[in-house]
Amino acid sequence: MFNWDARFGQRRPRTLNDSKARYNPNYHYPAHIHVAGSLGDQLWSTPLFQSFKEAEAHYGVKGMNDMEKIVIEAMFGLGAGITMPNLALSTLDMAKRLYPNEHYADILQRHFSHHNLLPKLLVIEQAKVIDTLTSDPSVVVNIKNISPYSLKDVQFASTEDSTIKIATQQVGDIKAGDSITHTFSITFDDAFELSCGMSAFVPVLEKYSTGIPVLNQSLQQLEVTLGQPNLFVVKGEGGILKDATGEPSGVVHSKGITNFYLDVEQQSLQVSDDLKFELQLEHNDLSQVSIKLISPAGVAVVIWDQSYYPHSKFEFSLPSDVANVDFSPLEGQSFNGQWQLQIVDHKPDFSELINTPTLKAWQLSQVTDYHCHSASDDKEHTDDQDNHLEKINDNTSGSLYWLNIGLILIGLRRLKIHTRSKHDI
Repeated sequence: MFNWDARFGQRRPRTLNDSKARYNPNYHYPAHIHVAGSLGDQLWSTPLFQSFKEAEAHYGVKGMNDMEKIVIEAMFGLGAGITMPNLALSTLDMAKRLYPNEHYADILQRHFSHHNLLPKLLVIEQAKVIDTLTSDPSVVVNIKNISPYSLKDVQFASTEDSTIKIATQQVGDIKAGDSITHTFSITFDDAFELSCGMSAFVPVLEKYSTGIPVLNQSLQQLEVTLGQPNLFVVKGEGGILKDATGEPSGVVHSKGITNFYLDVEQQSLQVSDDLKFELQLEHNDLSQVSIKLISPAGVAVVIWDQSYYPHSKFEFSLPSDVANVDFSPLEGQSFNGQWQLQIVDHKPDFSELINTPTLKAWQLSQVTDYHCHSASDDKEHTDDQDNHLEKINDNTSGSLYWLNIGLILIGLRRLKIHTRSKHDI
């Protein structure tokens, strides 16, 4: 509405198409502040504006007017301290109540889901390796209900525009906190060139009945990897972290800098795009801490930079939705040499420490290669097994023939001995 409003957020212009912005429940989102690489304001405005655009495309000016009414009515009476997920649910509820016969609720839910602004109820992860290359593999997945609700009549399906599809299937009820194992049949579009080690994101549309009447479906991406991975892992040692020094008034004399080192002897291995960094540490206030990983070539990657985190224990494999670290500057570098982990405490802590700040463990890992075999290999293997069984059966038949002859002869000999004995008596 005003040019000064568009300039909030460290003087950078706001946008209404920040498709990369994702809501993270571990973070706090103050107004006009960049969190995890995106302006918090854009995280909310993007799905709203994109929903407005889609409504206008379907319904014309009426769609714009209806959407404005939905958004304004949804905010009425909510009060202070409302979170974006709360407001997203209120907006969905209002869309369904005001316009039950229109598609506004579906449009809003799709865009809110894209930005993780709706409560996540299910977690779906690949549970077993797919080591056979085929255009319609079956993937075993682990499904966990992480919501406080019992989800009834759970069903999984594909979206209409998806190029990777799963067969529609009913799973049944999943109680709060429960996990089940299920098998999805996946079909890849002909345009996909399947290769060993390939990862693909399969859109999974979930439908269910919940304790929240307005929330009855969600969309998430199931990552599927083809191949048996061979993993290279190196582990580093931890230790006590140094605290910053200063005055209770807030004056900082010196930062607490602690360095840890990891020597790797792997001459031929280069850093790939699936590098993983596992970190386990305890600190009473992670907003006081910054963490850098420095490669043997001296390239530094920021792991953590004084971000808000509500817990004192941090145990994650990164990148993740808690710290979406960008390791791309390290790709192609040699893994060989000395890695450095630098943890800096920026503010002195004068509170009673519950836990001594400690790095418990850290490690680097990546997949070196993948092992796969084709469906034809499976057929050859099956044919070999069948031929082997036939040979065994042939040999067994011959053996049984001579065994039967032998038993008959032994029986006759016993009969003669037995008869002679009786005759002698």
